[in-house]
Amino acid sequence: MKVNMNMLKYIKNPTVLALFMSAMFLLSGMETYASHIVGGELTYRYVGNNNFEFTLTFYFDCENAFEDTDFDDPAFIWVLDQDLNTINAPFGGGSSIFGVFAMRNPVIDSIIEPIPTGCIPEEFQNSVCVQRGVYTTVVPLRPSQVPRGGFNFLYQRCCRNITLTNVEDPINTGMSLLVRMTEEAYNERNSAPQLNDWPSLYYCNNEPIVIDQGGFDVDGDSIAYSLCTPYQGLTFESPISTPPKQNHTFVLDTISWSNPQNNLFNVNDKLGNPNDPLVIDPETGVITGSPLILGQFAVGVCVEEYRDDVLIGFKRRDFQLNVVNCIGDAIADFEAPDIVCDSLEVKFINKSIDSDTYQWFVDDGDGPELFSEEEDPTYVFPDTGIYFITLVASQDTFCYDTLTKEISIQINGLVPDFEIALEDCRKEVVLAPIDLSQDTVAEIESWYWVVTIGDSVYTSNEQNPVWIFDHGGIADICLYLISTNGCTDSLCKRDFEITILDFEFVGDTVEVCPFEPTEIVLSSDPSLTYTWSPKNGLDLTDRHNPIVSIDSSQWYYVTVTDGVCTLKDSIFVKIKDLSDVSLIDLADRCDLLRIVVAENVVPGSSNWYHDGNYSDLILSGEDTLRIEVPFSKRVYWEGLDTVSNCLLRDSIDLVSLMVNLDFTDSYKACQGDSIFISLTNLDPSDTLTFQWEVNPIIKTELFLPDIIVHSDSVLSTWLYFNVKNQHFCTMRDSIFVEFFEQEEVSFEADNKCGELEVRFTYTSDWVGEVIWDFGDGTTLENELTPVHTYENEGVYTVTLMSTGFCPDTFEIELVINEFDIFLETPILGCFGGPVTLNPGGDTTLVYEWSPQEFFEDPTAATQTILVEESTEITVIIFDPNADTSCVLFDTIDIFVPPIFEITSIPDTLSLCELKEHELTVIIAPDSIPVTIEWFDDSGNLIGTDSTITVIPGESEFYEVVVTDTFDCVRSKRIPVIFDLIELEFDFSSGAFICIADTSEIYIRGLDPDRDYIIEWQDNEAIVEGHRSDTLVVFVENTTTFVVAVTNDEGCTVVDSVTVTPRDLNLLIECVAVPPEVKPGETTMLDVLGGEDDWTYIWSDTSGTLSDPFIRDPIATPIRPTSYTVTVIDEYGCEAECTIVVGTTDLPCEEPYVFIPNAFTPNGDGENDVLYVRGLDIDVMRLVIYNRWGEEVFQSVSLNDGWDGTYKGKELPADVYAYHLYVLCIGGDDLILRGNITLLR
Repeated sequence: MKVNMNMLKYIKNPTVLALFMSAMFLLSGMETYASHIVGGELTYRYVGNNNFEFTLTFYFDCENAFEDTDFDDPAFIWVLDQDLNTINAPFGGGSSIFGVFAMRNPVIDSIIEPIPTGCIPEEFQNSVCVQRGVYTTVVPLRPSQVPRGGFNFLYQRCCRNITLTNVEDPINTGMSLLVRMTEEAYNERNSAPQLNDWPSLYYCNNEPIVIDQGGFDVDGDSIAYSLCTPYQGLTFESPISTPPKQNHTFVLDTISWSNPQNNLFNVNDKLGNPNDPLVIDPETGVITGSPLILGQFAVGVCVEEYRDDVLIGFKRRDFQLNVVNCIGDAIADFEAPDIVCDSLEVKFINKSIDSDTYQWFVDDGDGPELFSEEEDPTYVFPDTGIYFITLVASQDTFCYDTLTKEISIQINGLVPDFEIALEDCRKEVVLAPIDLSQDTVAEIESWYWVVTIGDSVYTSNEQNPVWIFDHGGIADICLYLISTNGCTDSLCKRDFEITILDFEFVGDTVEVCPFEPTEIVLSSDPSLTYTWSPKNGLDLTDRHNPIVSIDSSQWYYVTVTDGVCTLKDSIFVKIKDLSDVSLIDLADRCDLLRIVVAENVVPGSSNWYHDGNYSDLILSGEDTLRIEVPFSKRVYWEGLDTVSNCLLRDSIDLVSLMVNLDFTDSYKACQGDSIFISLTNLDPSDTLTFQWEVNPIIKTELFLPDIIVHSDSVLSTWLYFNVKNQHFCTMRDSIFVEFFEQEEVSFEADNKCGELEVRFTYTSDWVGEVIWDFGDGTTLENELTPVHTYENEGVYTVTLMSTGFCPDTFEIELVINEFDIFLETPILGCFGGPVTLNPGGDTTLVYEWSPQEFFEDPTAATQTILVEESTEITVIIFDPNADTSCVLFDTIDIFVPPIFEITSIPDTLSLCELKEHELTVIIAPDSIPVTIEWFDDSGNLIGTDSTITVIPGESEFYEVVVTDTFDCVRSKRIPVIFDLIELEFDFSSGAFICIADTSEIYIRGLDPDRDYIIEWQDNEAIVEGHRSDTLVVFVENTTTFVVAVTNDEGCTVVDSVTVTPRDLNLLIECVAVPPEVKPGETTMLDVLGGEDDWTYIWSDTSGTLSDPFIRDPIATPIRPTSYTVTVIDEYGCEAECTIVVGTTDLPCEEPYVFIPNAFTPNGDGENDVLYVRGLDIDVMRLVIYNRWGEEVFQSVSLNDGWDGTYKGKELPADVYAYHLYVLCIGGDDLILRGNITLLR
């Protein structure tokens, strides 16, 4: 039986695989037995005070056991002597029976709980129950209880799994788990060896296997391993151990190997491969070998414990080894970090070989759980902790490879940090980084420092290391941390410069002149950082080399650093001894001019300044300063000292007591105006008295600082005043005052209606310079009678201004109108017809036309009037937006020439045939001289007389034009009407008449407003309508019909129409491609000569056409079938066509009649329904029975299949019988019987 790879997912333990194989045997029809034991082990360890803890591990297939079978509770452990006799003593463990102790309350867990969906077929998922029971109990073993030779502890059960390959009758074969404790082991309070975990879930056939079953001994004893034949246990009839069995001797028989006649399996060849049998390394416990047979194999491992080469203990382990057929050599492998500290999300990189199907499982201790089937999945862990990640990789076959790795998910609480500290940087550098790191979750376990300078690398494992360097350089300093939870982190500070600092003063002390810029640093590095204290007197433009400039001795301190290392130093700056320099003011304080002398200085070395920065120079190279000082101020001096020759600086305050006023020294005003004159004290500390000298224009008290002057006449004069302050300093000064003549201007403007030119006339008596502003942006100076032309009409303000000290302005507003009328006169009015006056007239103007009897609206700009005789028209026009006095007048003469009329003979030419005709025009009165012109419809001149001869047919009309001497024109058009009858024919069916069908022929082109006589010539194809414009005909071949038509003018025409009927049967042909097929195969029908837009109707009583309304349907006949199509073209013509498609008969036998032997109604859309198939089946009957012969399904139609249900309920997976009868199309019949496997 084949096993689908997708039925096997993740089976970590051989127990589960055994159950899975059991399910496979069920599918193959084998009866299910109550087998459930798949392995176990009994062991012990000493826990003190003569107490031993026993552990029984038992693997149990609960689903395949008998009803109510479960883990034993209690599980009885027999206590035996070295000869397997029960010991007649109580051993506790909750049991009062001699020779036995009970182990209760097993800890039961599912090996693969839950089993991932799809691990095995759906119908078996609920039936798989794989559990592990772990019993633990502490048993006191007193020295008095120890028999000679020691103890044997035994647990027995039945029965083993039915699927075992190398065990004879496994369903009746039990299991015995034995552990031996010798007297020496008891006396030494020994603990039994602990073995490694159970083998992998499967091993590949024909591939070497390696199983590590080694272990360790807590007492340090030696362990020897061997493969042994497992013991039998209890029987099928008595599967559970039930005390009491006092004074009972146990016999432990080994299992019987299967296939004994060929000795295929034995203790030395448990897998049936004598060339490479299963063997175990006696020292390491590693099992190797190469299986050749598929199946499940019982394996026993015996473990002997030696102390000082003396055997002190023995125990067994039973397990199942499962061998499957692996196609390909799938090797599971993946990359995963051991510890993840920065995220709960981890991406796994698949490195598996020869694999294309993957399942990933995560186990947090509660069992594995499928989380992805991707190749390189990403998983987000729910929390921190220890997890096991398992990858199951395969090549889409039954065989898998499995790899499990442990991963620790932690929170990284490491915060690496350190401070770089450098000391003593002048000649050598001490690097002593200070660790500032923290761990907020665990504790920092180790520090690792790496310092790289150039090609040199320095390391340390101390928390706060120290290095000493005699040179500098660019360094990278990295700190690597490991936490107690395994997390790591690091911090690197790169490109850190370790420098021997370069700095030295010029000495400990330096003498300088006051304010003399002096360098105090001998050598320095400008790339370093400098901090100076104090800063006064230092020019720190270059902080590494400042300039000192002070006037008193001072200590200076500096701190130098490169950002890591720092040094400090100081220097004393001493001022040199100086002579006594003095500045003396020689002038009176009431004087404006002051004289200052510098004494005890090097002659000619003095410089005088306005400011303390000594930048605003007053005088240079003179020791005496003369300077005007209206207000007290300080003057700054510098010069050379006569003792030290130092450049010294000093200052003197020049106190001024003089009167300081602010006033305007001259005023101007117009006669008749008043002037306000003010004297302002500029020194708020002064108290002043004022006195003006007498002058008639002063109109206020003479002792006031502010006065008012006034004059009605033109004049100029000086006003004198005297001022004294509280220091008795005085001042005398004067102010010039001038009064000017008051100017006066005026003008008049002369502008004509409708003109842009204006004349201006100056009308004032005052004579002087003037400026004209004409209001349009144009000005003119010193013209008294200007003439100005405006560019546009509008309203303008004209201003005249005088230009003297007392100017005058005069302005007027002008309205400038520019409009004119250009009326055509005289106007010719032919025949008293309409005459248009002032066409396109300006509608913004106002009009008044007369005489008013000629006008409907005398105020309209453009007029159209009727005059019967010569007339004079008058119009008055003005602009309503301008000066209403601006009005224009004009007259128009209208001349009306003598009136004449024309008449043509005839008015219209109406003809039945073509011949010459005369056309005549008559002028009344004939006394008026005129010219005559005749034209055809192309405008060609064809005559100039009153009568002309024409031949109709050459022109559709003729026109005569008569013109008098005043160019007044009358014209007349004479239309030409040819009363010729032109017939057209049309058919009721369009362009064609269908053969053997009644159709109508229509006469088109007759005037519905006229009377006609219609006569059709007799013809046997005429049905009716001999004297009508509609003729009903029945045409079977080509026929000509003749008709005569006469109108009410007597004109007659004879015409005919020939009809060739359309026979659609001659145009089409039915075909089938191919013309013969096997039953159920397809052929394409087609109508040759047909068009896609025609109508097609196929007769299809067999129901085997894909579409009966298209031109080329697909037919699937199961027997010879005739197909007929009716074709209707666009003219309504019909035809029929028949094609017969033949079939070839298939044999009425398999495989032409087919029913599957298995199906999977699991709802996945594939193979969910069981159908009978066959192309030649005409009649069928299918009946399905369950294993008890009950009918569960019946069908008589190929389209009615079985979905695996009975009476609406899903049936279980099983083997079902069927009976099938078919009658084939050729008359043969067939009966089939067999089995169908239903899989779920």
